[in-house]
Amino acid sequence: MTPVRLEPEARQDILDAWQWCEQRRPGLGGEFVDAVDDALELISAQLLSFSVVHYGVRQALVRRFPYSICDVVDGPAVYVIAVLHASRGEDPWGRWAR
Repeated sequence: MTPVRLEPEARQDILDAWQWCEQRRPGLGGEFVDAVDDALELISAQLLSFSVVHYGVRQALVRRFPYSICDVVDGPAVYVIAVLHASRGEDPWGRWAR
């Protein structure tokens, strides 16, 4: 298993999404976090099975929620740079300069 590290921006993305979900229905935020954790475990176990979407950035979908996890492999670890809502048209590429 490859270590997965969350960049501060990705942590904030998760927190923002959790808050939004909790406002809609108490407990939904916890379900979202569980789904993100499941996706992170899958990334750790099978990181090269996800599509490259932009200059080495890979994307994994979060089950049950319209979010994707954007990550890069750097040496022995995977760095999650963003957790994005599918319909917001967010552009994470400016966040990560290599």
